[in-house]
Amino acid sequence: MQNDEKLRKLTEVEKVSSPEDVDVLIEALKSDDVLIREAAFDKLKQFKFPQVPVKVAKLFKDSEAYVRNAAVLLMAEMWDLSKEELTKLLHDPDKDVRKLALDSLHYVVGDPSVEDLIAVGLEDVELNNVIAAVEYLGELQSKKYTDRILKLLAEGDNEFLLATCIRALSKMADERIAERVVQLFPELERIDDITLMAYLRFLASFPRTLKNLSSLIDLAEKKWDIALKEFLDLFAAILDTTELSAEQKDRMFEFLRRIFASDIPSPNKYEVLLLMARLNPDHVKREIVNYLYSNDPMIQLAAVELIDQFSWVDYLDDLKHICASAVDEDLRAAAELVIERFENVERE
Repeated sequence: MQNDEKLRKLTEVEKVSSPEDVDVLIEALKSDDVLIREAAFDKLKQFKFPQVPVKVAKLFKDSEAYVRNAAVLLMAEMWDLSKEELTKLLHDPDKDVRKLALDSLHYVVGDPSVEDLIAVGLEDVELNNVIAAVEYLGELQSKKYTDRILKLLAEGDNEFLLATCIRALSKMADERIAERVVQLFPELERIDDITLMAYLRFLASFPRTLKNLSSLIDLAEKKWDIALKEFLDLFAAILDTTELSAEQKDRMFEFLRRIFASDIPSPNKYEVLLLMARLNPDHVKREIVNYLYSNDPMIQLAAVELIDQFSWVDYLDDLKHICASAVDEDLRAAAELVIERFENVERE
């Protein structure tokens, strides 16, 4: 598009003020030129006239993704005027239109009635729309539809739906609801991988609902390669909330020790080492020098933090050596802080 033509179009968009001229803005929104599209979008946001939502809603069937997405945002922006139209669109014969109506409702802010409209999607015949409705209700932390989502979780067989239900329930559940979720999964080893990752995150939010730590560790032995972060977060949550027996501590520690020795990413080694120290600080202390002089800065950082946490002042000279030789700035800064604290204690 030539500059003169672009300027003419932009001027035309800017001059539009009557609702009868809304078609000018609709056409401009479909322009190939980014500036013209954005100008039309901004103008339409200010166009709060009753006849506008009906015309914008027709864009839900446009062939261009940008136009469809713009229509979704515009319908949410003009919520006071578009509510009736969006309510109708939730029952449109076209599954994609129904999904876009749910997307618009997702962007509406400050109206509790949106919750009930999104919940219409829970009864949609299209699975993807049900999944979207569950996700959006979860983001609203809605408690009104927990029973319906629990029913979907109990009866569903699609791993993406199950995982979405679990994620949503983690945001809206209390301990009572959490217990009901756990009852639906009596055999951890039979959970598919996608659902498992969501379920482990759910348990990390409600660790007291876990009934069998031994089964969890058995599962971790088999599945840590696909859900290591989830297992580590759950173990940390368990340690935060549950008093473990000596046998349970030993089992978890041995698992973590084997994982630490394997080829896992450095950030995970950092987390594993901190967990190991919570379970068996004496073992970690015996190995702390090896960790401190590791070639992995994340392992070194964990060692520095543990020396600080447990006040292992015997390693002050080692900290000074690390501080003098460290290339990693975070490691050096952490060591300097611990050295300063230890030296202050010595002077007192």
